[in-house]
Amino acid sequence: MTTIRYQGRIVAEVSATHARIADSVGAALEPGHPVRRFVAGMCVLAMQIEEGNVDGPYTDQRAALVVRSVTMPLDEFEALSGLADHELAEHFNVPLQQVELHRETVAAGIGRRAGRGLRSAGAGA
Repeated sequence: MTTIRYQGRIVAEVSATHARIADSVGAALEPGHPVRRFVAGMCVLAMQIEEGNVDGPYTDQRAALVVRSVTMPLDEFEALSGLADHELAEHFNVPLQQVELHRETVAAGIGRRAGRGLRSAGAGA
């Protein structure tokens, strides 16, 4: 069982076959909400690791990096990089703070490598 944390709070418990998303995310936020969508992506990576389809270990930092890379594809992100963070967050339907973190990741040259595991597992966030 893997515990998923987002912004310091437990938001889900995941096994290889099930994910239980906390009510603070699953019930309180409408489908498609950026945080709910982001947490779901973190759960997908955790499940892929639990199933043995993606090498571990799971960490929340790794999951967030992978989800950012999948939800904000590098080529598109770079093409739109002149937009304000809130505009990018709306465009990609991600939490606002994830845009700033993604800018840092891309600037450090990490963006291209991060999403490979989740994509190759045939999962999307």
